[in-house]
Amino acid sequence: MMSDVYLKITDRSGSELLSFCLTDYYSNVTSMMLGEIYKNKEQWKFNAIGNGIARDLEGLCNFYGIEVV
Repeated sequence: MMSDVYLKITDRSGSELLSFCLTDYYSNVTSMMLGEIYKNKEQWKFNAIGNGIARDLEGLCNFYGIEVV
């Protein structure tokens, strides 16, 4: 189990672009989607999600519609 998860995204120089701190404790979670990175009109964006489920990594991928082969 993990607690106080901190996600930090930096550029190549090491400068922080964004951060996301997950402070809640999820005792029944096996895998978690912390967020999504996407490009919108030539600008990179991050959307914090923090959604966890009691499934393995393949189960998490299947939950979001990704088929693991």
